[in-house]
Amino acid sequence: MAVKNFEQTREKVAFPLLRELLVGLIRKFHTLGYCGGVPLEELTNLILSQTEYLKISIFNYKEGGIDEVIKESKCDLSSSIDSLQAIIQRSKESWQSPNEFFLLFDIAKGKEAYIDEKINEVLGISPDEFKVASLDLHNPSSSIYYEEDVYHVLRFAMISYFILALPCFKWSSQSDHTLVRFRLKTNKSRIEAVQKLPYITVEKRCYLVYDNVNHRIGMPQYHFDIFSVYPHLPINYVTTTFVTKDNQGEYINSLAYVLNMVLIGIPPKYVLLLDERQRHDRNKMVAKSLCNAILHRTGKQIELDEHQVADCFAKTIRQRVEDAFNTWDFRSLRNRVIINSDTESVLYAKKLGLLPIPALVKDMLYEMVISV
Repeated sequence: MAVKNFEQTREKVAFPLLRELLVGLIRKFHTLGYCGGVPLEELTNLILSQTEYLKISIFNYKEGGIDEVIKESKCDLSSSIDSLQAIIQRSKESWQSPNEFFLLFDIAKGKEAYIDEKINEVLGISPDEFKVASLDLHNPSSSIYYEEDVYHVLRFAMISYFILALPCFKWSSQSDHTLVRFRLKTNKSRIEAVQKLPYITVEKRCYLVYDNVNHRIGMPQYHFDIFSVYPHLPINYVTTTFVTKDNQGEYINSLAYVLNMVLIGIPPKYVLLLDERQRHDRNKMVAKSLCNAILHRTGKQIELDEHQVADCFAKTIRQRVEDAFNTWDFRSLRNRVIINSDTESVLYAKKLGLLPIPALVKDMLYEMVISV
């Protein structure tokens, strides 16, 4: 494991590499039967071979790019136009909250197939205006997404599609879904009260559409999205999660987190220090808490002092988070983010989706610490 060790320790240790963490997680949920009968080696090779392609797909995203990820995952799309028309009609006839509208998204084409007319009342824009503005991700002047959220929404969406296309997890139609919170710009709205806001917060629930409600493995061609709009709910970054009926949700969300971690490329040791920093202001308490966590899970007693923590943040962690955020937020040299404090490094780690760490992943990170 080519990871630097903390100096002056009673016991020198090494933290897991990102690839080792991903393989360990795959092995764990395969052992528990959450892989649909796919052999462990086959599933591991599939996921590992596609992570770099996933990264390239995000950086080179264009309309229809979602389908390329699905093809690489060897997943066949399934759909039924009768099911879609029934869902649209049922949705129009059913009760809706005054702050909600819905749409149908065509995964194969990477764009909306139908948008509820109620969007005029909720956002103050027409379906056609929304369709154009939601597709133009790389043009800040015309995109409807809030500038600080747009590329992180894209990354999390591509990770979600990648997981949905895997030939292992089971999905329940119109029940299991992904939930994502992000911000939209207000300048295109014809509603005066909305125009005056810096942004509006949206919670989107994406339901897979199969021909029946039975559990299915694989990707449907469409998903049904309900948008709940909260004009006065402040948020600072994008959050996303999978919601499922059974316990597989914990492993799916853990896999999504680790895939994002692999894409970002910040080593687990630094992420654990960032996790401790968000709870402790003093370097001494960060060091103590990390040492206690390792001792509790592995029985290894190490010495890490406040000076080592301070040096690690000042010389390494701040710069790693800064570089990662500017890369994944597609920043140019003219508008780069500069991180000047540990507090800011924690904030931008949250914007990147590195914090908070899912409990399952955190336990694995500590349990995989080894003596060297």
